[in-house]
Amino acid sequence: MDAKTGLVCAALMTHQDVDDASVLPDLLAQITADVPVDTVGGDGAYDTKQCHATIAARGAQPSIPPHEGATRWAQTTPGAGWRNDAIETIGLAPA
Repeated sequence: MDAKTGLVCAALMTHQDVDDASVLPDLLAQITADVPVDTVGGDGAYDTKQCHATIAARGAQPSIPPHEGATRWAQTTPGAGWRNDAIETIGLAPA
């Protein structure tokens, strides 16, 4: 959804056996490359390396809470900087 206009930018119906994180690339692919994506939001189900890599490849920032028990990722992992900062901010792992 475009937060400024309220318009739905991408939608996908899946079977109940399909997890949300696995279809994020398909959702973002519905938005043409010439349309900037500032932020991609989702719940903790999207806290995967694949999702963060997909978001980073699109040049966007994630707004995804790290899942319970999350640990830091190596700094070379796409999205690790933002995620590691979030983990420290919410107190999931010591600094």
